[in-house]
Amino acid sequence: MKLFRKKKEENTPAIVDPTTIEPQNADEYVKRAYAFHARGQYDKADQDLRQAISMDAHSSEAYYALGLNLKSMGRKEEAIQAFQQSLDYISQLEKEDTTRAHMLSRLIKGHINQLTKGEWDLRSEFWDYEG
Repeated sequence: MKLFRKKKEENTPAIVDPTTIEPQNADEYVKRAYAFHARGQYDKADQDLRQAISMDAHSSEAYYALGLNLKSMGRKEEAIQAFQQSLDYISQLEKEDTTRAHMLSRLIKGHINQLTKGEWDLRSEFWDYEG
């Protein structure tokens, strides 16, 4: 008897092939880039993210996604730069959605710590902790 068997959803959406999507704006390029990234197609994700940034040069979310993609590609220094760019533009997102901006800020700082210090620990960034 399987008590925790996952139920099959009747209306589960089909997995969309990102090559069938034609982005019209920066947000759509970021979304398609995440689809490429999830499939391990980092070069295609990189192209889409750079296109998104060319359309919206102050998009903290596009820079964050670029940082994730570069990190996955093993391009540490470039990833840190992309994450830092994301932090630099977080104030624009904060005007639109404070909670999302604060969460993204913590994620960015965690990734930067992981790349620079080898650990995710955010105590010193948020609680003035000196361990």
